[in-house]
Amino acid sequence: MATIREDLTSAEFEAAISKATQIARGEATIPEGSVPSGVIDTIAEVTEAASAADSKAVTAKDTADAVKEQADGVSAITSAAPSAAGFLLSKLKNNLSDACVFMCSDSTGNAPDESLYLITQWYAAQFQEYTVLYYLWDTGTNAYLSAETIQTGTGDNTLKVYNAAINGSRPNYILGEFFDDAVKSIPKADLIIYNHGHNLGHSGTWDTTNPLDGRTQLMLAGILSILEVHEGAGVIFSGQNPRRDDDYADLMHAAIVQAAALIGADVTNSYERFMAVDKDVAYYEDNIHPNALGHSELIYPALVEKHYSTTGKSSDCSLLEERANLLVNGDFSALTSDEPDGWTLVNTVTSQDTANYESMNGYSIKLTWTGEGGSHNISQSIPAALVRRLWGRRVTLAARVFIPNGSPSTSPRVKIQTTGASATSRDDDQGHGGFVWKFISLDIPEDATFVQAVLIGDGSTTGGSPSFDRAIMTVGATAHDLAYA
Repeated sequence: MATIREDLTSAEFEAAISKATQIARGEATIPEGSVPSGVIDTIAEVTEAASAADSKAVTAKDTADAVKEQADGVSAITSAAPSAAGFLLSKLKNNLSDACVFMCSDSTGNAPDESLYLITQWYAAQFQEYTVLYYLWDTGTNAYLSAETIQTGTGDNTLKVYNAAINGSRPNYILGEFFDDAVKSIPKADLIIYNHGHNLGHSGTWDTTNPLDGRTQLMLAGILSILEVHEGAGVIFSGQNPRRDDDYADLMHAAIVQAAALIGADVTNSYERFMAVDKDVAYYEDNIHPNALGHSELIYPALVEKHYSTTGKSSDCSLLEERANLLVNGDFSALTSDEPDGWTLVNTVTSQDTANYESMNGYSIKLTWTGEGGSHNISQSIPAALVRRLWGRRVTLAARVFIPNGSPSTSPRVKIQTTGASATSRDDDQGHGGFVWKFISLDIPEDATFVQAVLIGDGSTTGGSPSFDRAIMTVGATAHDLAYA
């Protein structure tokens, strides 16, 4: 894909686009000496792109327009509007200091012909003063591979790009035992590129209507956990791509858009670009995965397009914002014979886990199945006098929980119950060996007589035994943590 040369004026580039379109249609040639050499190079690049597009029955004019759209306000980076990439670009454009980009992705972002590697090459091409180092996560060693040098810069500063792209992963994958090495150990990120959605699944009743009932909160659990560490970073969500042969990705895309809106992140329009070409098979490797052409012509340009301003905007991390907890003893600091006060136990025995905790208590509460009945859990209903104030409001339940390695996918989960409605976080077999956040949201009906929070040790009889450090139910669509004390 051609990009605007930095040595061209806007007028010269406009001339190149116009001439390229005429040449591709066979309506013109390049008169010797009629335009600057830089324009000739751009004409050649755009003409080549247009010719390739003809093989897919895309007109040269459409291709030229697409190249122009990608270039306008991107390489020039002159827009005054705040952007998620603004903090990064303000450093890079002015050669101020070292910089860092963190990428969290599924398998559609781990190959050299895919968008995340291509955008890393774009950084190098645009900002030649910078040495650009690329670190890819290795699932064999569960660590980043040695740096690949994309470019040795002419200056002293370095851009480090860390790509935690993992086949088959969902947002929770790096939130357990891998979180410290994948997220905490790297420099503070100026920009986070979040490329998840394909592996969120499409089965189950929880996600057949409102994505807020499952997918959106799973997306938020990942990105908010990352933002707790990399506070102040801008966030770009990849819009990903629709599935070629079905519409299962529609809810996934809706969840991406919702999650991004809730934290003030940017979203690429890659999904819309695939729909605009009617999900042309030329852009797909299979039903789910885009091929190299899909990345280079649809996903990558959509990502470049979000790099338009040196005015930064950081995404909101609600976990860093204190809000009143609707639950009593949500930190489990009050116990009677190891049972948390104010909570009702169902088919479970609670004990203090003094090996795995984050709170100042020096323990978390471990739930162990009694061996009788089905799901084992602890629950709490908020005071009846408060329920009426929640009518028509959305509430969110968040739990910070340690998940032992080898736990079943049904352990743990969180659930909100009310009159005539309930919502449960989805099953997940990732994020084990450490602490993760579990979120779920629900709109409270205006005839509700009770609202109950349920912390599920295991949703079946497979005997999962997670340890809950704290639980917080708040008003609103995003999760909040307890205040440090």
